[in-house]
Amino acid sequence: MTLLRRFLTLAKADAHGVLDSLEDSSLVLKQCLREAELELAQKRQRLEELGRWREQLEQARAELASRAQELDADIQLALGQDQEDLARFSIRRLLGARRRETALAEQLAGVREESERLARDLESQERELAELKERVQTHLTEQRAREQFAAAVPEDGDPSRAGNDLPVHELEVEIELLRRCSERSEEAAS
Repeated sequence: MTLLRRFLTLAKADAHGVLDSLEDSSLVLKQCLREAELELAQKRQRLEELGRWREQLEQARAELASRAQELDADIQLALGQDQEDLARFSIRRLLGARRRETALAEQLAGVREESERLARDLESQERELAELKERVQTHLTEQRAREQFAAAVPEDGDPSRAGNDLPVHELEVEIELLRRCSERSEEAAS
């Protein structure tokens, strides 16, 4: 019976430890921020890849358009010389080039559309991340202040018996010193 009771006590203690670790909201918030930043970085990288792909497609399309002009000139020359076989060969190549150009234009439109959508999403998510960072920073600052206050208050809850003062920033000390010196010099002048 005592062995079972000890096992249950151990299980309860372990469960409390797990809950305590889950309650550390600062770690969870920081992890969420890291994951959001990582996701944004991946989207930025994808947007850059789409930009490079768009440039390649535009370059290939321009090359095909130039080639189509050359083939058109070849067709005109072949017809001017009554070379119908050569004209047919050039027409066949011209039609193939036009089909490839049309396919490239469709791909290019799809890449542009995806780039625009991704850019809008990225902009929106960057704004949301900035707001989230601000809220997390506020939460962490408040949590640190609560922890510092809790550390300063004795176990019996009487703040007048606090063993330690709350931490004070050096800048606050300097400002208070300047204020008191100013008040003192004003009193001396009057």
